[in-house]
Amino acid sequence: GILVYGSGQSAAQERRSPGQGLAGILVMASGLLSALNPRLAFQLQKGWQFRDVEPSDLYLSVTRGLGVVLIFVGAFLLWS
Repeated sequence: GILVYGSGQSAAQERRSPGQGLAGILVMASGLLSALNPRLAFQLQKGWQFRDVEPSDLYLSVTRGLGVVLIFVGAFLLWS
């Protein structure tokens, strides 16, 4: 029989685009910022547009929850 040797990488590693790891890191960093400090995330996203405005408690809670989701999405991008 004929033995065929592959590249030693899994199929997932061969299909992965070069920018996918960087995208995963950026998405995770954004998620960490939103989850750990939603008030700073608000200032960076919207606060600079307005004067003397504070985010609502609902906005902060939703931002924190979406940050957690982004952490998982970034991890998936990084390790898939």
